[in-house]
Amino acid sequence: MLNGLSILVFNWLLPLIILIGFPKLFGPLSTVTLFAPGIGHLLFLIPLLLLILGVVKLGKIALTLKKNTFGA
Repeated sequence: MLNGLSILVFNWLLPLIILIGFPKLFGPLSTVTLFAPGIGHLLFLIPLLLLILGVVKLGKIALTLKKNTFGA
């Protein structure tokens, strides 16, 4: 149970919190992308990439569990 919870937190919730909350520290996202386009794009892309990585990891874990559960 703890392993599944940690996977959920680190692969889904943490990137979502960063995606939604972190840009608000710098002001409205429109202002960030207007005056610092590199930082604005980076603030959007990094959490998005982390979410994609989380989905891939969860898929690999699910396939491994399925193989170990039904293959044994």
